[in-house]
Amino acid sequence: MKIKNLILDLGGVLYDLDYFKTQEAFLNLGLGENFSQLKQSTLFDDIEEGKVSSVSFVDQLIAMSGNSDITSKQIIDAWNAMLLGMPVHRFELLELLGKKYNLYLYSNTNEIHIKEVWKHYQEVHGVANLDDYFLKIYLSNEIKIRKPKAAGFNLIVQENNLVKEETLFIDDSPQHVEGAISSGIHAFWLDLKKEDLSSLLTKKGLLS
Repeated sequence: MKIKNLILDLGGVLYDLDYFKTQEAFLNLGLGENFSQLKQSTLFDDIEEGKVSSVSFVDQLIAMSGNSDITSKQIIDAWNAMLLGMPVHRFELLELLGKKYNLYLYSNTNEIHIKEVWKHYQEVHGVANLDDYFLKIYLSNEIKIRKPKAAGFNLIVQENNLVKEETLFIDDSPQHVEGAISSGIHAFWLDLKKEDLSSLLTKKGLLS
């Protein structure tokens, strides 16, 4: 396997997440079990594909809670509770990878989350975003396609004239890895309970 192109996920792989924090925050707001990493309601899918606005998303969650006293800020804070940040060593890893591979980012995200993520980069690391580390960034809410749909991977391959046999995708969600494989590119699942991106790449002989 000769890899020239790396497509990386953002949340989990680069940017630390704790989904339980949002689940807990939603429970505290009376929203029940409406969110999980592996099985999402249509509303969460829709905001990640840009089908609903942030305002509509927040309004619908308030309605779902049955508590009209909940504020938009409380919903947004709960939704963002999962976002922990990105350690400095991952920026250093991206710099190393960028010297060896063509780097692309593909993230299932939404307007609310990505705004908070870019804010973190600016306030903590002094960079506006990750544009300097990737040749191109693909956000599901902008391209209107979320993983694991093969169409998203095909879009990246076609737009950048990539050879599928030379392209590898890495994600911490098994279903997203399966979607990438179904599109014809290589893909590795990053099991965050056992390793991080650096150790996985080293184990696979892609980082020395």
